[in-house]
Amino acid sequence: MRRLNDLDDLEDYWIEILRLAKRAERTHRVWVADMIADMKWAQYSRNRDIANQLVEVTKDMRRVATQVGSIIVKES
Repeated sequence: MRRLNDLDDLEDYWIEILRLAKRAERTHRVWVADMIADMKWAQYSRNRDIANQLVEVTKDMRRVATQVGSIIVKES
């Protein structure tokens, strides 16, 4: 976030974070589905918990990006 000196940089940041969040959530769904088929229950459970924590961080990043988007809309 160092280069966010003007609205154009903020808009690029906003779009990129939303894109990455969407990709991360899609990857999470695929990863969890693949784990069900490939792992024993205990290992699946541990890895699913890690995957869920990672996707929660992604959702937090999306919330920040949404706030940045609100700033862009208000300032433009």
